Formats: sequence, C-alpha cells, structure tokens
Amino acid sequence: MNKTTVNEIGWIGVILIIIAYAGITFGFLKSDNICYLLLNIIGSIFVAYEAYIKRDNQPVILNIIWALVAVFGLIKFFAR
Repeated sequence: MNKTTVNEIGWIGVILIIIAYAGITFGFLKSDNICYLLLNIIGSIFVAYEAYIKRDNQPVILNIIWALVAVFGLIKFFAR
C-alpha cells in the first residue's frame, strides 16, 4: 500500500473518532450506542494501522487499547 493510502486511512480513523466524541459531547450518541462503539473500533483500528506502518509505537498501543475498550462495550451491548 502506498504512503498516500496509508495516510488517508489514518485520517479517516481520526475523523471517525472525532465524530464519536462529538456525538457524545453534543448528545447525539450515548456511550452504549452501537454506532458510537463501531465508530471508535473502526477509527482506532485505522489510526493504529497507520501508526504501525509508520513505526510509531505509542499511537499503536493507545489505539489498540481504545479499540479493545470499545469491543468490550460492544460485547456488553449484545449481552443485554
């Protein structure tokens, strides 16, 4: 994959995470909403992927943990 595509994947991830955060902040989403959880999972995986390709370890770890927290939220959502 070329650098531009990897960079675009990272930006899409950032945008998804910002949409999730703005949704919570402005009351359009709730923390147990499936849309919120999926935005965080997908966004953080995309950012982690870009950071991994660029060998930037701190964002990789942060976003893997961010995705795992959202996955646990998704599991909790479906366990209701």
